[in-house]
Amino acid sequence: MISPMNVLAEQTSPYLRQHKDNPVNWQTWGPKVLQAAVQADKPIFLSIGYSTNHWCKVMANETFCHPHVVNELNEHFICIKVDREERPDLDDIYQTGHQLLCGSAGGWPLSVFLCPHTQMPFVVGTYYPPESNSVQLGFVDLLDRVLNFYHGDREQFKLMIDQVRQGYRELEQPPKFAENVPSQPLQPFKQAVENILNEADRRYGGFGPAPKFALPFKLQRLLSVSRESTGLAQRAHRQCHLTLMMMARGGIRDIVVGGFFRYATDNSWSIPHFEKMLYDNASLLPVYAEASRVMQSSMYAKTARGIAHWMCSEISNGEGAFFSSLDSDNAMGEGAYYCWQTDELRQVLTDRQFEVMTILCKWQGMPNFYGLWHLQLVGRVSEAVEQLDITTEDVQVAYRDGIARLAAERRNRPQPAHDEKILASSNALAVRGLAIAGRLLNDPLMISAALRCVDFITHHLWQDNRLYATWCDGTAGVLGFLDDYAYTMIALLECLEAQWREQDYQLLIQIADTLLALFTDEVEGGALFYTSNEHEVLAHRSKPIIDRVIPAGNGVAAQALARLGYLVASDEYLNAAKAIVEHLWPSVQHQPDLHDSLLRAREELDFPLQVMLTGPDAGQWQAELIARYINRVHCFAVVEEPCDDAPSQIETKALFCVSDAQLQFETLADLTAAIDMALMEQPVTTGDTASQS
Repeated sequence: MISPMNVLAEQTSPYLRQHKDNPVNWQTWGPKVLQAAVQADKPIFLSIGYSTNHWCKVMANETFCHPHVVNELNEHFICIKVDREERPDLDDIYQTGHQLLCGSAGGWPLSVFLCPHTQMPFVVGTYYPPESNSVQLGFVDLLDRVLNFYHGDREQFKLMIDQVRQGYRELEQPPKFAENVPSQPLQPFKQAVENILNEADRRYGGFGPAPKFALPFKLQRLLSVSRESTGLAQRAHRQCHLTLMMMARGGIRDIVVGGFFRYATDNSWSIPHFEKMLYDNASLLPVYAEASRVMQSSMYAKTARGIAHWMCSEISNGEGAFFSSLDSDNAMGEGAYYCWQTDELRQVLTDRQFEVMTILCKWQGMPNFYGLWHLQLVGRVSEAVEQLDITTEDVQVAYRDGIARLAAERRNRPQPAHDEKILASSNALAVRGLAIAGRLLNDPLMISAALRCVDFITHHLWQDNRLYATWCDGTAGVLGFLDDYAYTMIALLECLEAQWREQDYQLLIQIADTLLALFTDEVEGGALFYTSNEHEVLAHRSKPIIDRVIPAGNGVAAQALARLGYLVASDEYLNAAKAIVEHLWPSVQHQPDLHDSLLRAREELDFPLQVMLTGPDAGQWQAELIARYINRVHCFAVVEEPCDDAPSQIETKALFCVSDAQLQFETLADLTAAIDMALMEQPVTTGDTASQS
């Protein structure tokens, strides 16, 4: 028997606890609840969301408190509430179900009706108001239709379930291409860039119409090829630069304390959806850091530092790790924490600051967010200089001091809530971002923050040779998924480049071995499963291959295994990486712009450029290589200081892994000459005949 009451008060998840006072008899996912649905022959209503999502809260407060909805759900359904951050496996399965049944991507809250006997979805949607209106079907009417369908023609219902099951099966089959087609191994790289540029917004930057997400993997692809000297590469450079600039100056960035909101609701990046996610910011941090060097932009460096500052000051748990997200709402409503009345701005700022910021932030005409101003940096310093007859330095000082005043005033407002779960995957992305940005911006504080986060993962989430996906209320939760392992591996590799620590190297080896033991498909080989062989058996076992807001676990795993394989000269790791890439390559050829992580894995396998430095000057050599090559060569440095009783002076040496060769060098000049030659021989991915700059 399951409890006839709402059981969510007993849970640790902030999202589940938000629904503990709903009159709906919410249960949690588990075998007893699923069996109860089978025995009662009641359809399952599965609601998936997360704590900082605005529309999840709207549906909780309106739809799930509506008397008729409550009565129908409690009487005729088994209702299950799931935190998608705790159970990304369930979210993945039923977001895929939304794609199958609706032909479009889903979102949150995800509302799914399941057959209790198969756990297959048969009706899927996202947010529903309680009552139907001229725009959208209401939940009251939807429930009636669901019940009529479920208890109606059983043969028709069974046929639909079989079709959905077949749809899941077909998703796992990579596209097939005609035989005897000439191989063009570089074509997907070029096609990916062309596809991205074809959907680019050439006026405001970004990709496609609103709502606009940052999509860091697309920005990284454009940034990576922008060094090549071809017409396509120049177009990629312009679009990447435009997008990064518009985002940095737009309302999607919090210009007061740093960091980016989840997405923009309009084409010009002016008004965001105000929640802030760790994984978004962790993924954008290394892009802005690398762009600051490639494009020689101080604004991008400032933006990257702002992201890192926000992460370390606003969502740190105080023990090295980072909370998963910051709510879009505070006690005064959505976005209220971030927005300002005109009179309030006049009171907080000095006259000069208000004059300058009125020009820079365009506080003219009607406020841009429901009678309030949401800040964005759309004016130019030169405009303020000309209109106010002051110097550039005067403008910069007034703006900087004005921002500081606004930040101090904002801290006095009711704070948006944190979701205080620690997610292994998001924290691994944070480690990766901080380590890369710390290297490229020569910022030891970022590197230190990355290493502290690694220590937290090591001490709290790595237990009994298993990685756990969550940490909440002092307890490690669900066993880790593919993303958790793959992201942590790539994060450790980046940390080892930033600062070699033997314990991190040993942890990397252990995680890699565990990943291969738990996630490999022993029957078909190739791509890795999203769930391990120790997770429960669900309606579908997926193999994630498409990059979305975060990269696909198989692509990241292949990258990490390739880099590790060359680092330790291990055929096991290299063969595992090759198996993933080769198995999934038909999908890459079909839609290359959605597989950047697999393209990067192919680059790591086929065109490795990796340096291991040892000796007393290893750190100095590494710094010079970073300055010269930015992020194009993986460089590890193990600094060995000579001992007093050493028989001879230790020399600094380099082992350079390029293609299938390992070359040794004893001078920095010889090493850089070899790297320069190797880079010249790298294939150009955006054209047939050109050289790389």
